[in-house]
Amino acid sequence: MKQTFIETLRAEQEIILQEESVRQLSEYLEIVRRLSKAGSAAYTDVLKTELQLSNAQLSYQKAAEEFAVAKYALAELIGTPLDTTFILSVSLRDAAHRQTDSSSFSLSADSSPNLEMSAASLALKRHYWMSN
Repeated sequence: MKQTFIETLRAEQEIILQEESVRQLSEYLEIVRRLSKAGSAAYTDVLKTELQLSNAQLSYQKAAEEFAVAKYALAELIGTPLDTTFILSVSLRDAAHRQTDSSSFSLSADSSPNLEMSAASLALKRHYWMSN
């Protein structure tokens, strides 16, 4: 049950990261469009950014689906109705600290301002939890 709970928390964090990625790319696309209209950027830059935004939106949608599946799995495991209206009240960091009191593997909150590094950190944490 613990692993299912951790996976649900991880899926929730993934949604947050993907949502931020979509937001940042949307803002960047507007900047690139303005630069393109002013002649300071090529139209291919606009197309490339639109593709990146489209990929980020698909990743966000996939993360939302994975979170829903994880919540259903957790609800089934703990014997609650499958409506998944419950809210997780523990953070991934708190769960990690409870799990690894004496572990040398650090699972502290990611303080990186870089979105890609945060996503990589979350993937590393997932790999760690899945292997233990």
